[in-house]
Amino acid sequence: FLSSQLSDMVYDQLELVLAKDKYSFRGLFNKVKFDGYTILTKLDEDRFFTNLPDFKTGDNLKLENLEIKQGETKPPARLTEASLIKRLEKEGIGRPSTYASIVETLKKREYVTLEEKKFQPTNLGYEVKDSLLENFPSIMDLKFTSAMENSLDDIAAGKEDWITLMKTFHSGLSKHIDAFKAKLADEKDKKIETDVKCVECEEPMILKNGRFGEYLQCSNDHKMSLPKGSVDYEEKKEGFVRVKDVVRDEKQKREGIPTDFRLEGCSDFAKLKEGPYGPYLECKTKEGKLERKSLPKSIKLTKESLQNPKIILAEQLEAIERERSRVEAEAEPCEKCKSKMIIRDGKYGPFLSCSGYPKCKNIRKYPKS
Repeated sequence: FLSSQLSDMVYDQLELVLAKDKYSFRGLFNKVKFDGYTILTKLDEDRFFTNLPDFKTGDNLKLENLEIKQGETKPPARLTEASLIKRLEKEGIGRPSTYASIVETLKKREYVTLEEKKFQPTNLGYEVKDSLLENFPSIMDLKFTSAMENSLDDIAAGKEDWITLMKTFHSGLSKHIDAFKAKLADEKDKKIETDVKCVECEEPMILKNGRFGEYLQCSNDHKMSLPKGSVDYEEKKEGFVRVKDVVRDEKQKREGIPTDFRLEGCSDFAKLKEGPYGPYLECKTKEGKLERKSLPKSIKLTKESLQNPKIILAEQLEAIERERSRVEAEAEPCEKCKSKMIIRDGKYGPFLSCSGYPKCKNIRKYPKS
């Protein structure tokens, strides 16, 4: 607060330009004349000197040390919800009442995703943007919306006729729409090839867009879904995409990775699978029913371990089961209803819960081992 009320710093600056053959080097020397606000704030001492060097034009200097640093130009920072709204205000796009719906539309239609509170464009977002820029340049012009807002204000004030405005707008838009329809008709039979063959008939599969995203389809109408964001947009524009590794990983996720652990009632070893709530173990009982068990959060799976043909889990899981049995045996009865406390798994790991649930909802933290 105090430094904000003080004067600016005043300093002398000497610029030194050295030349050798076809190369030139530039350096700056700064000497503080008046501290100003920096008397209270930290000063970058490396940039300031007590005295300026006494150099004269034409002096010969000897190079004693050369330190080369490589610099990279950083791209502009990604927009956040707040900075996007500020940009909309600056460009005159939309109104305060429409800002929230603009942001929600971007997220709902999956044109962007939020990563660390910053917008990251998706492949779909890039595709829609490129298509609009190419086929509807007048609407994609930043000045279009602000000009339309001004025209609507003029209509409300009685300065402009709305029918005339709509005729002018529609005549230009209809030309773009007609041209776009003709372009779509020409590209109707255009195929985007892939490096994947159908697992059922060995026919090559092509990439298609559907209501729920991109998928693969062969000439015999066999289909295979793809996870979102797995297709490289630049490859898609070239007409050939490589998704063989993605398909292999998805197949492995569906089938599961063999482990050395057996669930109760199962004769075969369990397989490790990935679900919406994390990794879990699954196997079939002797009666043909599926038995599932969530993987404890204390077991960390690395990318390298998931690439193994068989995952070793039995020793860890058996140790965890022994520990849980000990904790349950040593746990004091519920202080509310005197029932036995048992271990349950929650979003953040195991916890002690009253066995009288749902009549008694008493819980305790799982004791640290």
